[in-house]
Amino acid sequence: MHRRAKGWSLWISAAIVLAGAAATAISIVGHRRAHSPRTDAHLHLPIGDLRSQAEEGRLLVRIARADELTPTFTREHARQLARRVRAALDGLPAPADASKPGTDAAIAAAAANDARRARRAGENVERALQRMAAAPRPADELDVADPVFAAAARELGFLDTATREPAK
Repeated sequence: MHRRAKGWSLWISAAIVLAGAAATAISIVGHRRAHSPRTDAHLHLPIGDLRSQAEEGRLLVRIARADELTPTFTREHARQLARRVRAALDGLPAPADASKPGTDAAIAAAAANDARRARRAGENVERALQRMAAAPRPADELDVADPVFAAAARELGFLDTATREPAK
């Protein structure tokens, strides 16, 4: 009976050590994933640029509503801002390029989805700015452009935080 008890105690000790090692490994992996960006970090700069342009569009609308800008200035600034949005959209990788081979499938899918969402929001901002730039009276387009800029800034802000590297 003594040999059997000794065998069981060795088996249980090994099982406890193995369970402890597995729990430690799972904890480390979970901690690492919780502090890594939700998606690929190379999307951070283009998305940040688009967010900045959307916020600048909101500011342009706010100042133009207060009648502090001439229609010519508003039109020209909207035109220049639309060009900068186009440049930021050109810097954004295509959804197929956002998912790098060799990465986790879930991270690659999230990166492609985030690139697609950022592109859609940026294109909406660009269209609203082009509409303001083409209008004979840009003040007539402010009510249409303001919600577009606000929604895009909110969406791009979320995507911006999802792609940010954690502070160390």
